[in-house]
Parts: sequence; C-alpha cells; structure tokens
Amino acid sequence: MSNLKNNLMTSLILGILISSLVLIAPLTGNSQPTSSVSVSPTTKCPDKVVTSVTPTTGDASTTQVLDVLVANATYFVSNGGEVFFLSFDAWAVDSVDPSNVIAGTTSQYLLPGCCVDGFNPLLIRARFNFGSANACKTFKFYVNTKCFGTATIGQSEPGGSFTLDCPSAALTAKVKINKGPRTRDDKFDVQGTFILARASDGIHPLTEDLTLQLGVFSITIPAGSFGQANHGRFRFTGLIGGVFLDVEIRPLRGGGFDLQATGGNAYLVDVVNPVTVRLTIGNDSGSTTVTAKIK
Repeated sequence: MSNLKNNLMTSLILGILISSLVLIAPLTGNSQPTSSVSVSPTTKCPDKVVTSVTPTTGDASTTQVLDVLVANATYFVSNGGEVFFLSFDAWAVDSVDPSNVIAGTTSQYLLPGCCVDGFNPLLIRARFNFGSANACKTFKFYVNTKCFGTATIGQSEPGGSFTLDCPSAALTAKVKINKGPRTRDDKFDVQGTFILARASDGIHPLTEDLTLQLGVFSITIPAGSFGQANHGRFRFTGLIGGVFLDVEIRPLRGGGFDLQATGGNAYLVDVVNPVTVRLTIGNDSGSTTVTAKIK
C-alpha cells in the first residue's frame, strides 16, 4: 500500500509540474529526447493518424518548416509512477508516386499537457528539403513511433496535405503606375503573358486564389471570385480591400495565357523601380523584374 501511494504521488507531482507548461523537446532523427525521468522498457505503441499539415503550400527550392499534427498519439506512458517518452519521426510521401519519400528532420515536438496515457494531439515541427525536382507535387505525411526499450516501430497512416509551388516556365509583363495626389489614389496597369510549367496541373481561377504583387504591393482575389466568359476567358471586376480591380485571363493559341490587370484606389507610394512582378494562381506562380513607367 505504501508503494502504491508513493507511485500515485509521483505521478501526481509530475502531472502538476509538467501539465502547466508547453513543452518543447528537441529531436534528431530517432534519438530520444533528454529527460530527467527514469525510462524503463515499454511496448505501448498506439494507433496514430496524421490529421493536418501547416502550412499547406510552399516553395520546393527552399527548406520547409512544417507542423505535422498527429491524433491518437501517446507521447507519455505512465507506469508505476514513472513517465516514459516515445520518440517520433515525420516523413512525406508523394501522393502519386509512393516510392518518392522525403524524410523530415524533426527539430521539435510540442506537447499541450502531461502526464497520462493517450495524449491527443501531438504537434511535430519538422524540416523537409523537397528539392526543385518535386515542384508541383502534393505530399501526404506519416510518422513513425519507436517504443523505447524495444525494437517495436509503430507507423501511422499517411494524412495531411502539402502542395509545392509550381513555377511558371515564363512570365513577361509591362507595368504602368500612376501615383495620385492623395493617399490611396494610385493606379496601375499590368499587361503580361505567362506559360505554365510542364509539370503543372493547370490553372483553375474559379476555384483558386489569384495573387498579384508589384514590388511591396500585393493583392489577392479569393477563390470563387472570377467568372468564366467566352473562349475560355476568366474575368473579375470589383473591390478587394478598397482597391478597384479589373482582371482578365485569356488563353493563347499555342499555349500560355494573356493577363490584363488594372487597379485604382491603390497605395503604391513605396513601389519603385525596378519592380518585381509576381503572379500566383493556386500553386502556380511566376515572377519577373521590370522597369515600370511610373508617373
């Protein structure tokens, strides 16, 4: 009875001390997080499900830091007053080609509380180097759990979704900017053409956001805002954040698209030459640097 009371008291103290904190424990590969608690063998490897990944899009050419949310994850197991840590590794698998797997370098896991069995959820923060060869592709994610003291590995089902940007093969643009006498009285006119990358799944202005950037100025037309006109044209006319926009996308013979975009009541004071023009539609994007006609 005395041992039982001591064990219960130990668990209670650990719970009080740790549950009030948001714990951040560094991980490297399959390594065990440092801990001052005693660790004994355990075979508890619960079923896990990856429910989401944040953010959901990113650039293939740069390292992506992603938060992988795992449901039904036990990261502590209490037994006889002791607390056992389970390690986690995150992986990305190509939605189309399951043999294309990218290992994440797990830098942190974030724990919302402690210290009873069956904690839910667990947030794993990991770095992924997808590489430019994976541009335009969508990945699902899974985690591996190693049960300390055993060789048992538990793997979750793939879940979540992350789509890598699809750079346009070419974007050209001509830009005119007329800076008015009052604040938010500026106008712009952009005429351009763009060609999608070979790996692109196409643009879908009816269901995808469109973002146009002119230097430090950026404006986004939300998905569902465009209407479809004759001959495959898409057009939006209206107010976004107080800026009046008229944007039209028209397919060209032989491939590619024509872009016509005008705006009024904009704030373009800080836009100076040279101007970087960037067009993003869904996960397709392209940029170019031009010398604008600025008045």
